[in-house]
Amino acid sequence: MQNQAILNKEKNFVSCVLYLHNDGAGIRDFLKTVCGTMEENFEKYEIVCVNDCCMDNTVEEIHKFLEESGTRYGISPGEACACCGFPDYIPHRTAGR
Repeated sequence: MQNQAILNKEKNFVSCVLYLHNDGAGIRDFLKTVCGTMEENFEKYEIVCVNDCCMDNTVEEIHKFLEESGTRYGISPGEACACCGFPDYIPHRTAGR
């Protein structure tokens, strides 16, 4: 059954871009849902989280989610976005991550 699910996954690389503005309260649950959906449907993907002038703890919550989930990720120099995705694909790695 699991092999059938793998065969049915989309083969093309997909990017999911999330613009976030003061979403700290619900971002971790939202990212769990998005990551699960991407993992279920795509072989290779990335999720890009863009900080759209957050004034709350959204960025910190994203960092906590990434650390706790063990997901490989990169962070842009201005911490404007975090990118996580398929284990063999991370477009850039900065800030020692």
